[in-house]
Formats: sequence, C-alpha cells, structure tokens
Amino acid sequence: MHTTHAVCLLVRDDAGRILTISRPHERTDVGLIGGGVEPEDLGADEETTLKNAIIREAKEEAGLSLSAEHLRAVFIARARTRIAVTFVCDVDPGTPTLGVNEEGVVSWSPQDALLAGSFGDYNRALFSAVRDTPRREVSMPDATEPAGLDESSEFREEELVELEDEDGSCRVFALLAVVEIDGQNFAMLSPHASMTSDDDDEPLEIALFAYEEDAGGATYSDIEDEGLFARVQEYCIALLRDEV
Repeated sequence: MHTTHAVCLLVRDDAGRILTISRPHERTDVGLIGGGVEPEDLGADEETTLKNAIIREAKEEAGLSLSAEHLRAVFIARARTRIAVTFVCDVDPGTPTLGVNEEGVVSWSPQDALLAGSFGDYNRALFSAVRDTPRREVSMPDATEPAGLDESSEFREEELVELEDEDGSCRVFALLAVVEIDGQNFAMLSPHASMTSDDDDEPLEIALFAYEEDAGGATYSDIEDEGLFARVQEYCIALLRDEV
C-alpha cells in the first residue's frame, strides 16, 4: 500500500486560511500537510493504516498530535501517481509548529496558493467537494459503476432525480444506489452531467441523502447528524471501491 496511497490533512484557521507545507527547495510551491503511506503505518485494516499515516505525517511536518477517532476522510482521488485520501479533524487539532523544518516551510496559506501549486488539480477538486453547500458531497475516482453491493443495497441504473437547492435552483442527479445502515436508508446520487462527462480525469461527484420511499414516492433529506453522515460516507467510499 505504501507505494500507491498518500494522505493529506485539511486544516483551516479562523480566517479561512489553510495549513500548508512547501516543497523543501521551492517555498512558493505549497500543498497540504501529508505524504506517502509507509510500511510503519500498517494497521489492522486500510482505514487504520491511512489514519496512522496522516497522524505520523501531521506530527512530523507540523507538530500536531491527532487522534484516529477524530479523523474523517472527506475526499479521495488520484493525485499524479497515487491515490490520495484527505482527512479533516472533527475537533481542534491544536496549534501547529510553523516555520522551516527538514520537510519544508509550514505556514497558513490562502486557498489560491494551493490551486497554484504542484497538486493544484487535486486541491481544486477537493475544495469543490467540501465546499459549504446545503448538500454535503464526497468525490471518488473512477467510480461510475458501483460494485460489490451487499444484500442491503439496491443499485439503481439510469434512474434520474431532480432536486431543488435552498436557493430554488434545480439539479438533475442519477440515483446510483440505496444503502441500508442500522435500519435506515441512504441514497447515493451523482449529478447527471458528471455521469455523462467525457473527461475521464474528473472525479465522480457524489451526494449523500437520507432516503425514504412510500406510496407517494421517494423523499431525499439532508443527513443532519455529523457522526451519522461520517459513517454513511465511509461506507459509501468502501462501497464505491468494491470493499464491501
């Protein structure tokens, strides 16, 4: 795994700046805290391994002490030659150690600085996926055909759904699947335009909703509980990667 995966940490300050580290010999080229998964990070499963890796990288690069139970994966996509997983910390991660170290320069940077860096394409997709909208979304790479659905899941092929945002604008989604977790149903939707895009490099945009269906039809609603949303998101990530 250490040759194919990388991990990143998205941390913002009160001013909206992002915690970054520069390349060792190019201080203007900044990116997220993180790096490759190493053999020493190996855990009981892939999730543990990835969390071990970002905990180690955050400590080495920025002096942060993170706890696995507070880490949540929010985005996964290919970044050059590796699959990168970006985490956020659901509690205050503490005060980072800023300044020069052997890895680069740690600082708070505006979002535009990351878009101009070496991994600008990945960061642009990341920021789009975690933007503050009424609909929380996660993007996955190369996942236009979800597989490995268990008996509690139902794949819906080419079923279109039109939903209205809080501002009244409508978007058309393709219903990918309905999954059951703890007796409650959740829908995985993708904007129909992204499903038909010819750009194979663009990560698939996924929206998650609570789902109910009765004689009057289907109802989609936001998943208000943050902990529940994180569980549904982790399950759907595994589902799209054919791990469940």
